[in-house]
Parts: sequence; structure tokens; C-alpha cells
Amino acid sequence: MSKVKIQGHASGTGVLTVTAPNTSTDRTITLPDGTGTLLTTDGDGSSLTGVSSVGGATGVDFNDNVKAQFGTGDDLQIYHDGSHSYIKDGGTGNLQVCGSTNVNIQKGDASEYMAKFIADGSVDLYYDNSKKLATTSTGVDVTGIMTDDKAYFSSSSTNSNSGSSGSHHKIQFTSPVIDTRSGWDSGNYYWTVPSGYAGKYLIHANVGIGSMTTNQTKARIYVNSSDVIESHHDGLNSQTVYHSINWAMTTVEDLSVGDDVWASFYLADGTGTAKSNMCSLTIIQLT
Repeated sequence: MSKVKIQGHASGTGVLTVTAPNTSTDRTITLPDGTGTLLTTDGDGSSLTGVSSVGGATGVDFNDNVKAQFGTGDDLQIYHDGSHSYIKDGGTGNLQVCGSTNVNIQKGDASEYMAKFIADGSVDLYYDNSKKLATTSTGVDVTGIMTDDKAYFSSSSTNSNSGSSGSHHKIQFTSPVIDTRSGWDSGNYYWTVPSGYAGKYLIHANVGIGSMTTNQTKARIYVNSSDVIESHHDGLNSQTVYHSINWAMTTVEDLSVGDDVWASFYLADGTGTAKSNMCSLTIIQLT
């Protein structure tokens, strides 16, 4: 290119002014080789057409309250107001955050995790870079102590526990998956009130007997070694019977730290046997 041509419009009366900077340093505008229009601006200069990249190696700087806006109606805006940073969706539809593997939220210097959203996996929440809550395929795992205005614990059992007459039999809970405060004992028979959580509790138990051959059987809720509520079923004049029964029992008790709560079934007389199944124990802290 050997010539520079600045051409005015044939019918226009406006004046195009190119003003040199107030400096003694030479400034250069270099145009790339090629053909066609390099740059087009609209009437007020607010938008440019023909720009394929902005900023180069040094990036782009936006002053406070200067927004990077996307969408015909400026639906998506990214900006800093001097105090806080914003990603603001004010248009139609949803704000979609997508990641091919994980979507992570991190501390400002990227040194710690605050949350992880794992594709086809868990959602993990962190406290000071330590994972405290994670979703699973069956529910939620909590690390540490979960504090709420009202505590809620529940467990269920689908295993069979055989018992002979003349004694009570603790019901074993094989999956105490919702108890997040202290855990069940090693045999999964009872729940213990942990330190700092004494109070009034609602205790509800469903005790099912799948089959029995006995004249009388009972179901009970125990606190420590004392039964606080029981339900019983009488057979038919000492005849051997084969049938299924179910009890639902609810009580409200003042519990102290270290108290054990458990459910049982009891064969009162005869030489019968029974098997428990489909049992549940729910504990709700009221105060």
C-alpha cells in the first residue's frame, strides 16, 4: 500500500477530524494486509463491527460500574461497582452455568474450595476448605455435627431378628443412615443422646412381627433399661398362631446426655418364636 486516502461523502456536510495527541511521541496506526472493510461503527460510536479480538495479551480493563453486556437487550451483565462484583442475568430464560466435568467455586486466590459440582456425581460444600456436606446416590453425607433448631433422626431395619419366649429382644437397625450426631452402637441396636443435646424428644417406633408362634407378644420403646411405652397382642387361648402384626408407638420423653433409646419385641409366654421385620425408629428433638 503506497497511498493513504481519506474520502468524504459526496453529499455530506459533516467534517471528519483526526486530532493528534498532545505529546511529543510519535504514534503509529498499522493496518493489516488484506481487502475489504476493516472497521464499521454506528452513528454514535457505541458499537463496532469487524472486531474479532479485543485486548490482546494485556487484556481489557473496565472501570467501576462499566458493564460488559451480552444479548440484544443487555440480558447478561458483568461488572464491578467499586464494592462488589456482579454476574447479573436480567433477561428472559435462565442463567446456565455449565461444565464438561466439574464446576468449582473457589476462594479469590484459587487456593481453597468453597463448593464443587461434579458432573454425574456429588455436590460438595466446604467450610474453610474442609468438605462438610456431600450429596450421594442415596441421600446426603454430613461430616461433623449437624445443628438445627429441631434434630431429626430415623433408621429402619429390614433384617429378621428371631427371639424365643421369656425375654425381650432389641431390634437391630442395619442402616442408621440419617443419624449424623453420634452414631449407633457397634451392634446398631440403639441411639445415644450426644453431649450438648439433652432435651425433650418425640420418639416414634414401628415394630413389625413377620411371623410368630406364641400366645402373647409385646413391643416396647426403651430409654436405657426402662420401658416407657408398650403395646401387646394376645393370641387365641394358647393356640399356636401364624400371622403378622405391626405396632406404632409414640412417646415424648425428657432425655439426658448419654441416655440410650431403643425398640424391642417381647414374647411373654409359651414356647413360641417371632421374627421382627420392617421396623423403624424416629427421634425428633422438640426442645
